[in-house]
Amino acid sequence: ARRVADQLGIAHYVFDFERRFREAVIDDFARSYAAGETPIPCVRCNQRVKFGDLLSIARELGAQALVTGHYARRIVGTAGAELHIAADPARDQSYFLFATTQDELECLRFPLGHLMKDAVRDEAAALGLDVAAKPDSKDICFVHEGHYGALVARLRPDAARPGEIVDRAG
Repeated sequence: ARRVADQLGIAHYVFDFERRFREAVIDDFARSYAAGETPIPCVRCNQRVKFGDLLSIARELGAQALVTGHYARRIVGTAGAELHIAADPARDQSYFLFATTQDELECLRFPLGHLMKDAVRDEAAALGLDVAAKPDSKDICFVHEGHYGALVARLRPDAARPGEIVDRAG
């Protein structure tokens, strides 16, 4: 990405959000999961890290827009920017963006939203980007092979203790 930015004459910056991601997304996931809820960490990441922290930094730097790799479309309608499903229904991520505010949407751009995944891979390969052959993400980025329980047990050991299973009848 840096090489492409250099070729296009676009300023690029690198920010370390590891701690913020851990606190706002991973720890929140473990707490929520341990409480018996069904967390959606991708929504939390968008709300708190990408469109909270990162968008704030982009605005401070005077950026005209924040461009992401989400498969969703932003269409300007009569009332302003609107969020629409991606052209590739198998890749659509608009659901994970449901909490995006109008103010945030005005600054966001989703250039992949009108493309099919194969076209994106072809373009990445043509640009010589390593991600062209990267395997598709199938699960939550920080949970390996769907083992949520192992992550929760490591982060919230108290949640791994056995307990009573009680139904509505007692």
